[in-house]
Amino acid sequence: KISEVIEKLFASEDNMPLVQCMDRYEAINESEAEAAYQLIDHLWDNKYLPYKHQYKCWETLNAETTDGKCKSIVVTTGTGSGKTECFMLPLVADLIRKHKSQTVPCNQIEAIFLYPLNALMEDQKVRLSKLLEGTGLTFAVYNSGLPEREDEDSEESGLPGEITNRQEMRSTPPNI
Repeated sequence: KISEVIEKLFASEDNMPLVQCMDRYEAINESEAEAAYQLIDHLWDNKYLPYKHQYKCWETLNAETTDGKCKSIVVTTGTGSGKTECFMLPLVADLIRKHKSQTVPCNQIEAIFLYPLNALMEDQKVRLSKLLEGTGLTFAVYNSGLPEREDEDSEESGLPGEITNRQEMRSTPPNI
């Protein structure tokens, strides 16, 4: 009976956990490539095919649900296995689609990435900036290092699409 309680606590009946042990990361087949790229609006610009776990995440996050609820994923793979691409590419593709169809106002926060360390987000900023290039979407890194105004000392000048101070963030909220 305890196992039933634990199961309901961590995975509701409508969730289907996937537990998979992978000795090495396998890429998708060439025949799956176009379908994979369409899921993320061709944001993938790497010279190699995406890994199977990335493609599975993209499929899951793009799947239509009968109840209209959003899908969620938990990705647990090794360092350098492409976890960022599992969530960042579908999210950016979704925001681009919504803004092209004008179903959401441009100046509002639509996604929040939580990182346990500032260094992890700092590592992701260049990738995010490149993904948002030419889309009109913006992002900000909100932590203790974000200055109040543009004229205050800042460690960095900012990347394209990045809001670099709190004053600008309040007047023009970033999308991410």
